[in-house]
Amino acid sequence: MALSLAALKRCVKSGQRVDVVNYLYPHLSGPRTVDQVQSRGIKTCIGGQEKPIWIAWPKAPLSRIEGTTLHWLDEENKARILFSFTFQFTAE
Repeated sequence: MALSLAALKRCVKSGQRVDVVNYLYPHLSGPRTVDQVQSRGIKTCIGGQEKPIWIAWPKAPLSRIEGTTLHWLDEENKARILFSFTFQFTAE
């Protein structure tokens, strides 16, 4: 069964590993650790950096979920993926 955005957000916990693909700024892609989960967004840390990176959760129409991967979609072109976060938990 596919996860909804709300269900996926409930599965994300501080300390989990997340693999990020940033299609806008590829140099910011790579493994991260979830620092904090909030209702409006998520903070992640890249190894060796002190300052976490904040990103707002996408609105449901601007997201696509495949397994444990959340894709942020471009508002003007929903076929274009801006970011992909693959979380390390088991999808039920």
